Formats: sequence, C-alpha cells, structure tokens
Amino acid sequence: MNSKNERQLRSALKQFDRKYLLESALPLLSDYVTRDSLISQIRHLKCVTTEHVIVDVFMDLLKETEITDDKVAEIIPVVMLMGIAHNPSRRKWTAYTLEGNVQQDKLDSDLEDAIKHNFLENNIHATVIVRCLNNLHWIRIVKKKLVKNKLKVSAPLYVAHFIGQPYLFFSPKDTSDTFIQPLTDSLGYDNFKFSNLDGYDLTSLLKHLNQKGLKRGFVGRLPSLNNVEETPMGKDFSQHADKRKFISDIMGPCPPKLSNYVVEAKNLPWKGRLTNPLMREKTFNMRIQFKTNDTVEMLKDMAECGALKVPPPSYVINLMGTGKNNIKLRVQGGNGATDSENQTDA
Repeated sequence: MNSKNERQLRSALKQFDRKYLLESALPLLSDYVTRDSLISQIRHLKCVTTEHVIVDVFMDLLKETEITDDKVAEIIPVVMLMGIAHNPSRRKWTAYTLEGNVQQDKLDSDLEDAIKHNFLENNIHATVIVRCLNNLHWIRIVKKKLVKNKLKVSAPLYVAHFIGQPYLFFSPKDTSDTFIQPLTDSLGYDNFKFSNLDGYDLTSLLKHLNQKGLKRGFVGRLPSLNNVEETPMGKDFSQHADKRKFISDIMGPCPPKLSNYVVEAKNLPWKGRLTNPLMREKTFNMRIQFKTNDTVEMLKDMAECGALKVPPPSYVINLMGTGKNNIKLRVQGGNGATDSENQTDA
C-alpha cells in the first residue's frame, strides 16, 4: 500500500464513531482484517479503545496483508461516501425539486448503472458510486475531463435522495443543469427545478420542502389569549405562556429547524397613505432575514417577550418564503419615506 492511499484511507476511516466504525466501515475490508483479529490486537497492546486507536491498529494490520493499491483506491471513495452519509450536517446542501411520476424506486446497482448510462449519452465522463443508507440514496460523482492531453479530475460531488421523495440535495452548490438532468432521468423523473433552499440539516430541509406552499392563512385570536392566569404573585396579564403556545400550535409538531430564514414582500403600501395623498401611489419592498440556530424557537421567544405581536403576521404562520436582520425599505418609482418615516403596513 503506497503512502498516499494509506493517508487517504486513514483519514476517511477517522470520520466515524466507534460503533459505526466497527459495524459498518471496517467490514468493507473484512477479507483482509477480521473484527476478531483487530480486537485481539487492541487487547494485546492494552490500549484504550478509542476511534483513533482502532483506526491506527487496523491500518497497521492491513499493511501486513497482501491488499493491492488498486483495491485500496477502490475502497477509499466508498468509505468517504459512507462518511458523508453518517454525518451529512458537515456539508451544506442545496435542494432541487423533481417533477414527474415514478412508478418504482431503483436499487443501488440499477441506479448506478442508469446514471453511468445517462452520463455517457450526454458525453459526461465520471466515476459514480451509489449506496443506500438510512433510507436515502447517497451518490458520489467525480467528473473526469481531458485538458491539454491530461486527465483532469474534479472535486467530488455528493448527492442525497430520500427514497420516494421528489427532491435531490447537492453538495457543493454549484452544479450545472446539464449535469443535473441525467441524474433526474436516472431516478425516473421528467424534469427538475431549483428550490431556492439550502442548509446543513437534510431532515429539516425535507420537512421545509414538504410544507412549502401550504397556505395556512391568517389565524384568529385563540380563546386562551383572552385568559388571565392566576399566579401566587397575583394576576399575570403578560400571557407569556399563552403567546408561546399560540406560536407553537401554528408551527405544528416537529417543525423544520431553520438557521437562515428570509422573508420578502414587494409593492407594499405605506401606512401613512390615507393622510398623505402623495403616498397613495407609492409602494415599497421589504426583505427580512433571521439568522439563528433555530428560527422557530426564536419566533416563540419573540412572541413570549412581546417582540412579535400575537397573532403573528402571515409569514410567521406559513414559515415559508425567503429573509436580513435589518429591514431595508425601497420606494417604487421615486422618492419616498426617509429613515424617520419608515412606518409600514407590514
């Protein structure tokens, strides 16, 4: 085993925790190093069984076998793909929505063959690996291109597809349409469109896409908001708990965990248009962006402390759309309000 392959394989194996390492990753090379021999060697060395110790001992045993460099080079991308599947939140994913009806999802080998075939038909030369883990298709694609009589290999592209769901998630973000269409065809769909959504948590992205487009509309004031709670200190008119519950009921169970939530509105009328005739024909655009670890929890906290009025505006109810911490106002077609006049209907 040459030093380059050894370094890459060692680095790829160190992505996993101890349980996944022993149960899923190392069995890929069980023809060369068995689990029993590995554990026996660790006990013989009297080492603490950490992930790094397991990998180091495993690599020492593997170097003593007759494994070829070609076999190691074949295993490395598979291990790297399994590492992405094991901890996908380390990468940023961009969502695409697939269009069309699929009769039946393909198996790993069938999907891999279909992708390779469609790539060749579109004159795309690439190595493709497909694995099904945790009810997702995980795809690793490395594009090859001949530049000045030299073979240039691009950085790996990773694709995640929830089985039975019409969405594809790409990492990194920059992927050409001519590259995405063969993948769409391979999965049995007709077309695709950019979903304008990216993030690190694939499950939350899927929830967001499934809920996108739901029109919950405006909600009326719940009866609980009119109640005044009796506490040991007297009557509580703040209704903090009721306001928080109100937002929680709107969001529903297990809402998407969003860290970057953008809200946009266009052609909004000015609040002062009724008293100022010059403002009646003027409108403005609004863009708000919330950046936090969990936007839903932040909105609950804002409602509880009074920073967000209850009932909330429609963009909170829908939790859909697109949003900066600062509100920037732009008047359509001419002069409008100054910084001291930014009263709006929004």
